[in-house]
Amino acid sequence: MPKQYGDYEESVSRGLAVQDVFINSLNKYLKDYPDTNIRTSTLYEDKNKHIDVVCSRGNTTVTFDVKEQKKLHRYDDKPSDVYTWVELQNNFGGKGWIYGKEKYLAFEKGNSFIIVDRVKLLNLVVENKKEPILYSNKVLSPYMQYQRKNYDNLDISVLVPYNDIIKISHSMIEK
Repeated sequence: MPKQYGDYEESVSRGLAVQDVFINSLNKYLKDYPDTNIRTSTLYEDKNKHIDVVCSRGNTTVTFDVKEQKKLHRYDDKPSDVYTWVELQNNFGGKGWIYGKEKYLAFEKGNSFIIVDRVKLLNLVVENKKEPILYSNKVLSPYMQYQRKNYDNLDISVLVPYNDIIKISHSMIEK
């Protein structure tokens, strides 16, 4: 059974705060479309589909999974401006968030959010991921697969450069 980290509640709280910032940013971005409805996901959508935000206008609905800017190592002072983690497999061995049902991922980076089609990012990661799976992230390399086995986790994450995500992005939204 994967271990729970002592800062789990703090991590959830930070994620929800970034989600709120994204919703405010999306409202500003879509201000010229007053008939747009933006809402947070239901618990079911969040847990089963990896959807955080739902945006509807007329018959069109677009979904987002919002990703807080990540540290490279757990105890780093601040998040990375160069790389982010993409989860292929979750702590319990199930499919990671990259296999969710959301249309877009919204990656926080500095003063903006990078909006990228989930399938395009999945294809990028699958085409570039490297073998074998490493169990230590002391030396980091783009597209290498890492697993936190020392914490009894079954997760597998890949380190992806933001520049590669920006190249395939749909748009960027300022905070």
